[in-house]
Amino acid sequence: MIELLSKLIKNRCINSGSSNSGNEIKSAETLKEFFKKNGLESEIIISRKKRASISLYLESKHKNSKTITLMSHLDVVPATKENWDFNPFCGEVKNGYMLGRGTVDMLGFTASMAQAVVDISKTDFKYNIRFLALADEEAEGIWGAQWLLKNRPELFKTDLIVSELGGFKISVGEKECIGVSFAEKGVARVTIKTFGKSGHASMPYKSENAITKLCKVVTKLEKKFNCVEITKEYKTFVKNLPLPEKIKKDLLNIEKIDSAIEEVEKENLALAKYLYGASRITVSAGIISGGTIVNVIPDSASVALDFRLPIGINREKFIEILNEKCPKDTEYKLTEFTAGNSSSLKSEEFKQIKKVYKKLSPKTPIVPIISSGVSDARFWRGIKVPAYGCTLFSNDIDINSYSTLLHGKNEQISLASLENMYSFFYTLLET
Repeated sequence: MIELLSKLIKNRCINSGSSNSGNEIKSAETLKEFFKKNGLESEIIISRKKRASISLYLESKHKNSKTITLMSHLDVVPATKENWDFNPFCGEVKNGYMLGRGTVDMLGFTASMAQAVVDISKTDFKYNIRFLALADEEAEGIWGAQWLLKNRPELFKTDLIVSELGGFKISVGEKECIGVSFAEKGVARVTIKTFGKSGHASMPYKSENAITKLCKVVTKLEKKFNCVEITKEYKTFVKNLPLPEKIKKDLLNIEKIDSAIEEVEKENLALAKYLYGASRITVSAGIISGGTIVNVIPDSASVALDFRLPIGINREKFIEILNEKCPKDTEYKLTEFTAGNSSSLKSEEFKQIKKVYKKLSPKTPIVPIISSGVSDARFWRGIKVPAYGCTLFSNDIDINSYSTLLHGKNEQISLASLENMYSFFYTLLET
């Protein structure tokens, strides 16, 4: 498993967002070789030149078996070597840690899932098992899950999807729990354009700088869109946290929620960030452009905004919100939209996951969490397949370190965490 993870890191399947990046074929071939050495046949599925996913299916000898799918992705986000304390793609073990981009997101999952599948295949396993490692997750899944849903829908026939965005400890004082993702916020990308009057930079009188205007618009929009939404998923998240009852009550009160989040921050900054994100629409400016040359006052400028939306806001409702809150003298274009999604906490599949945690970590309760980020799980939830983000990290990865390591510098994972993750996936497949 350690050797496999090292190879996956060294393959440098970097997804920069362009359709020609990723090169996941390298890691798909690495996994195919790994499975073949262990007597298992897998299939590499090419969606575009050098863009590839890999699937492996094991059919149980038991009749009427349910299917469990372990799903990960092969691509990683870029890493700048100069900003790291070690080579981001070294794939080396040092002081009990595997170093490199993707160790947490999510090549560590991939390697531990693959090893669990190999080992369970040598037993009289009772579930049908599918292993999927996909392309292009870091850039919206166009050449991965989205392409497969359209072109290989049979791969989506399963009773349970287990993937990322969970498995870390959440501590508040002396109490702790394990976060399991059951829901994700929606995401929308919007470009807003402002207009002004051009002129010479040395004579700005009666000109109107579109960039200055744009900055004011962004500031206003950040305030206007800070709308708290107390959804049923958010209520579930809060009610299960190991927090004092008064703070939980205030976290569900629109008038008191922000002061309650500040109280949580004193104990756990990352949890406060999760609560803030889970409880409202958020908007962040990502790219600003405008102007042609420094001595000309620009007559147009634009900003690309990233919105994260509570579950329940569909495309039509979001457009209504945009029409209401965007200044009338601006233009906007909705370039991308994915609705928030969730899976039931009353399903038999979730009960099975709870059994695994009870067996491996009996003294630590699990808490259903809402992820502000998006993952490939949304494609399965969209067709009503239960999907949960879960594993079991060791104590070196809690909600704070997880949030820091995810897409951050010096990404690394302990060998103890990898062992725990392997145990979680193996136990799930045998439970």
